[in-house]
Amino acid sequence: MTEAQESVGDLVASEIQEAQAINNGTSDQRLDHLRRAQELIIHHDPSGSLLDNFLDEMLEFMIDSDAKIRCFVVGFILEACKKEMELIKKMGSNLLFMLSDQSQNVSVTKKVINVATLLYPLLLSWMSKQKNPDQETELAWENFAVLKGRVLHQIESENEGIRTQTFKFLESCILAQTPKTAQSEGSKADSMSLDQVPRDHRFISYRKLDLEAKQYIDSLLQQLSAAHISSLNLLTVISCLTNIARQRPEYMEKVLLAFETLHVNLPPTLGTSQVKSVRKELKMHLLRLLKHEASSPFHPQITTLLTDLGASQQEVLRALPSDSELKRRMRRPGESADVGAPQRKRAKAKEASTSQVVVEADDDQEDDDASAADSETKRTQSAIDITGQYLYDKLTAKNVADLVLVSMAMLPDEMPPNFQSSYTPIAAAGTEAQIRHLSRMMATQFTAQGVGPGVEQGKREAREKYLERQSAKMEGAVMPPTPAHISASSGESSMAPPPPPPAKPPGPLYGVQGQQKASKRLIQFGLAHITRPMQPEERSRMIQFAFEHIINSEKRALQGGGATAHQKLMVRLACRFAPGPLTSSFEDLLLTFIMADQKSRSDLAILWVYETYAQFQGFTQLATAAEEQDRYDRYGRCLCRLLETLFERGEHKETLFHKILLEAPHITPDALLCLKRACLDKVYGAFGMTTLREMILTRPRQRSELLCVLLDFSYYERPDLKTQSLETAKELFQLDWIRPDVKEFVGTLLENVLRPQPPPVLFGEEQGRPVRMMVWDEHTIRACLYLYLNLLPLDHSLIQKLAEVYALANTEVKKVIFRVLEAP
Repeated sequence: MTEAQESVGDLVASEIQEAQAINNGTSDQRLDHLRRAQELIIHHDPSGSLLDNFLDEMLEFMIDSDAKIRCFVVGFILEACKKEMELIKKMGSNLLFMLSDQSQNVSVTKKVINVATLLYPLLLSWMSKQKNPDQETELAWENFAVLKGRVLHQIESENEGIRTQTFKFLESCILAQTPKTAQSEGSKADSMSLDQVPRDHRFISYRKLDLEAKQYIDSLLQQLSAAHISSLNLLTVISCLTNIARQRPEYMEKVLLAFETLHVNLPPTLGTSQVKSVRKELKMHLLRLLKHEASSPFHPQITTLLTDLGASQQEVLRALPSDSELKRRMRRPGESADVGAPQRKRAKAKEASTSQVVVEADDDQEDDDASAADSETKRTQSAIDITGQYLYDKLTAKNVADLVLVSMAMLPDEMPPNFQSSYTPIAAAGTEAQIRHLSRMMATQFTAQGVGPGVEQGKREAREKYLERQSAKMEGAVMPPTPAHISASSGESSMAPPPPPPAKPPGPLYGVQGQQKASKRLIQFGLAHITRPMQPEERSRMIQFAFEHIINSEKRALQGGGATAHQKLMVRLACRFAPGPLTSSFEDLLLTFIMADQKSRSDLAILWVYETYAQFQGFTQLATAAEEQDRYDRYGRCLCRLLETLFERGEHKETLFHKILLEAPHITPDALLCLKRACLDKVYGAFGMTTLREMILTRPRQRSELLCVLLDFSYYERPDLKTQSLETAKELFQLDWIRPDVKEFVGTLLENVLRPQPPPVLFGEEQGRPVRMMVWDEHTIRACLYLYLNLLPLDHSLIQKLAEVYALANTEVKKVIFRVLEAP
């Protein structure tokens, strides 16, 4: 390190120390020092050595109590990664920590999402160029995948600012995870796109990124139809979708269709000024799209929508490209209003050819999610086109006049303010283009509601295709070779030599041995004839493998934000079927999975307990009917297996053991025995006693049972156990709603000395008296008096009961009572 670098390093250290030393100053003073340190580290050290030396010191401010300081650290992470992308290997976990901050500060969350928006394209670009990525790089990608999933969950946040930043993050992800085209505009030459990702990358899936991008664009489009979206977020979504359409023209048709729907379905929560603002913003972005060269097939659609929004013909002409056919026609007087017919015809022809290719691809890969999504979109577009043409034919002058006359009776006396603020006179009313636009908007509404001839035709076609597939599966027919006359009709020469005959299959396939020439009839292939039923053992083994695969998918569920759904799926599979070997194996696998990491999977254990209790109460239905007692036994087995397994593993001191006891909806007798065993533990028994005390306070329905467990310890011989029981009993006795139950128990225990023989409950290995005695002695008498005499100073009315027992007791008991009372 040179002398200049050492001097800069001293300045950085001084600034950081000043920021740490200020306690009573304002956050602005500390930020000034930190900004100067950042300036020196990032911009005054080309070698990057200062960044390596002072990175940890700067990151220490992540846990600062001031939100402004934490926001600064998030911004520093972005600048540091821009300077040296290798740092992203450790920065992803830091951003994840900041996003899951317990304080849930809105400004910090917004800053993290903003930095993730800027950092994600850089991260994807850098990792795509790594030829031999190491394990740390892969771990950084996984951390950022988790971060991306948690950011996307913020799309439903109650804070509008967080949702705004999330929409911008979605835009960044879509642009980075989709390929560029020759018509892509509005982006930097070096911006990230999917075509820069190698298809053979070791841990980045090209297909997964593409599929995620399609899901993200659908999520953004759905926001336009949200009824309660705010004006600010609506403007943000419109801007994001416009940028996506300009930079990824393949989505332009979807975006324009969404804008058409939004134009006629503005959210009802918007005020008058907000409606005007949204319409103005929508018009501005449509003019931007009109300038794009990829919008040529949609010029009539855009211009009609602009006219409805109040755009003048001069504004439209200025936005149209100079070589646009629509621009030339609009300048010619007397030209037909339907100026986009040639473009639409070419677009329809192109769409038809593209649709054919997609259908052929779907035949080869029916399980491809992306192709299925495209097919669904095309079916929707087809339904809109069919319904639109149907409405266009019906929108004659006579029908429209009749509709107007019928609706006159339903018009209000005064024009509604919302209509008055959003209404714009239609300049091209009555023209063919305007009628087609109106019919298309109405068709969009009908299709969204699932009505109209287009939807009905789509349902019929889907039904017919389904029946054809089912029929083909049942018949099992093999498609014969293409006949020669079809090949000739497709342009081939009829004089071409015929194709060679197919190879002769084995004789048994035809059922005739020694057949010399190939059969020319259609070979019927019956799937049912060659399919053998699975054996029960094989079927059970495959089901178990599937359950194991679901269990092992926890990491992927966490990354995708589906941890709760993953837990519900595991629990329901383990609980919803009738008891048997398969269900037992499911329960064993689930129990092993919980115990493998019981600290982080405590919620799964509680969910399992509650699911079995819900079945016992009849809140959820089993796959097969079961008696109430069987359902109760199943709940008890589930609860006790968890507790016993934790106790056998020596983990009854852990949080999960006590959490199950405290949160379980009902404590069974066997579960009480598990709790009693935990209290008897010589090392960690105090934890069990604390849990028992909390259960007595929080479970009024089972308070008497729990009090019996606690107060029974008062006559045990172990000094520590007896002391804990007596102290807890004295504490509970001072509570008004528990005192009657305690008095009843101690009264019953005191009356035992009137029996001719000591009761069996006083003897046993646990009690410290393994030998059963048939006569009273001082030790057994004292065991019945300990609890009563400890509570006597707290409630002097207990002396009356003691006097009654004293009067009826024998001489030996009276002597012991005297000695105990005389003791200090």
